[in-house]
Amino acid sequence: MVAGVGLAVHQHTLRQSGLTPNVPVAAPQFGGRLLYTRDGGLWTLNLADGVATEVAAAPELGQVTAARWSPDGRSMVYAVHEVRNRRTPVSTVIVAAADGSNPRPVVGSEDASTFYQLPAWARDGQHIYVVHTAQNVKRIEEVELATGVAKAVVDELGQFDVSPDGRWLVVARSTNTGIGLLLVDLATGAQRDLVGEQDFDLISSPRFDPGSQIILFTGAGRAGAQVSRSGGVGGLPGPEIALAHGIPMDLFSMPVGGGTPRRVARVNLDDPTTSWSPDGSNAALFSYEALQIVRLADGSLTPLLTPGGFGSVDWAR
Repeated sequence: MVAGVGLAVHQHTLRQSGLTPNVPVAAPQFGGRLLYTRDGGLWTLNLADGVATEVAAAPELGQVTAARWSPDGRSMVYAVHEVRNRRTPVSTVIVAAADGSNPRPVVGSEDASTFYQLPAWARDGQHIYVVHTAQNVKRIEEVELATGVAKAVVDELGQFDVSPDGRWLVVARSTNTGIGLLLVDLATGAQRDLVGEQDFDLISSPRFDPGSQIILFTGAGRAGAQVSRSGGVGGLPGPEIALAHGIPMDLFSMPVGGGTPRRVARVNLDDPTTSWSPDGSNAALFSYEALQIVRLADGSLTPLLTPGGFGSVDWAR
């Protein structure tokens, strides 16, 4: 593998797309609104007209780290990490209207050893799930929005998602032996490994489809020679190239019922996160290189904004 070449390949591809750096383009053929973290703040992009709007500014020293639309698309929840008074790292999870107005802290901590991260909505829109870490605490919790009262769901850490039907939680669980996908039945607490810890070197951004039957995730590593393969981006195979920032990652899918992970698109992106389109036919991809849309039927990419960033992306009608 050749370090640094992958990033150049993608920059060349994006230049060929005709994108002007930092100027988003419209994609009315897809429709809806994207919510994404960039430049330390939180932004929305209306795909109909290509208008990007900052809905939450970056703190003086810190950033918005992750965000999600509510199930009805009328609200958003996002996590902020900042260094208060340039000395104390703190975290806050905030709920706001879809345009960023009326922000309200739901849960947070002034303790430098306690953090709340990666918020996701419950099906009812009245609760959220968060990763909570503190001294002797490492778990995913459910938080009631009206009261801020939290209850433990599973003693695991990692990027996670909750299925739209409210039945499942999936988490990218890291252990001393590797990283895999763990599926949790929220009604019974029963757990099962969906993707084994030795199948991938990296797994990130697991997301349920609108029907709660398939999980998209980004992954890299040893599974490349073992998974069921797609035709790559636009049907063209791509080389396994190490990026300047990290290991190149592709987009995969996995049925909730189990089976073999399938490579949906060979994209070789730097730390990408993903989100399904509301109709389940496309996915947003957000990485260092760009904010893009991938057509799940053939893996073809439509760039929207370059450069991209790190954090999260979510898609609503």
